[in-house]
Amino acid sequence: MFLTNYTLSFSFFLLGSSSLFFPHRHEKTDSDQSRALHSSSSNLNLFCHTFTVPDKSIKLLRAHRNQDGFTGKETRELKKLLKGAANNDNMVIIAMLDEAQNSVFDLFIQSFKVGNGTSSLLNHLVVLALDREGFERCGALHSHCYFPKHTSNLRGSRETMMMARQIEFSRQVLELAYNLIYTDLDVMWFRNPVRQFDCISLLILATERYRGERSFGSRANGAFMFVLSADQTIEFFKTWRLTMRLYAGEDRAAILTRAVREGTYNFGPKVQLLDTDLFGDVCRRDMDLREIYTARAGCCMERGDKLSAMRALARAWRNYTAMSVEEGRSSSAIMARYKCRS
Repeated sequence: MFLTNYTLSFSFFLLGSSSLFFPHRHEKTDSDQSRALHSSSSNLNLFCHTFTVPDKSIKLLRAHRNQDGFTGKETRELKKLLKGAANNDNMVIIAMLDEAQNSVFDLFIQSFKVGNGTSSLLNHLVVLALDREGFERCGALHSHCYFPKHTSNLRGSRETMMMARQIEFSRQVLELAYNLIYTDLDVMWFRNPVRQFDCISLLILATERYRGERSFGSRANGAFMFVLSADQTIEFFKTWRLTMRLYAGEDRAAILTRAVREGTYNFGPKVQLLDTDLFGDVCRRDMDLREIYTARAGCCMERGDKLSAMRALARAWRNYTAMSVEEGRSSSAIMARYKCRS
């Protein structure tokens, strides 16, 4: 175990701001100051964040960490893919795709393209394909697709298997010393979410029930999270996997919330829960398009219903972005709570 600490300067990727600090969270966008949605610039403005990690360099960190059996050709392919997708500070966005989600994936990708300052973030998106059909669909729309031929034998419901793959893949990426934002495919990205991240946090989680950004009374949902590559966060994913086994039958949100309460005691204040006003679910509450960063259709379980909710979100966003600045300040920028049929 390497005991020498060093300070590493880490920069988050952000777009469209000249200030050299993170904006105050929960600030109003004022219709994004005329909502220049289709900026021609693809450059990323980087915001520095200083933190301490336990090794001397990223190279040494990668050599030191236990890869848990991730070796051979497929791991080399993943390393190459991550290197090509990461920004200068080893940040990637990761998601998972199987055949059942192909249409959802189309709308997910489209949200980046029409969002405010989000299109260039697709350059950093790595998609884990869970089957051949998902891999082919990913390749038709996106350049960073990964389809390992050999995976762990997983049993249980589809939700349990998806959660296990999320944990496994996230941990693998972290052990390769990449920081990550994990996102479900039913999360639509309308603004760069990093603007709302607390720069001291090791772990940042979207919630179903928000009771304050440091409150364990909040209920994390697992659909959207930022994770800094560090020994503590890698251990957290081991705790999450163990909690999944101990509480088999509970849903992902319940299991993750248990894992957060039990597995982040050594994080101190470095866990942030995200406000549902900014990172919400389309059918849990009305949605203010002037402020929302990501919007999820996770409360609609039937696939056709989920697609309808995502299309309704896309229409509402298009209507909002077509408004004048004055119109955008009005109540017409509010999308009413969506009612799922199922």
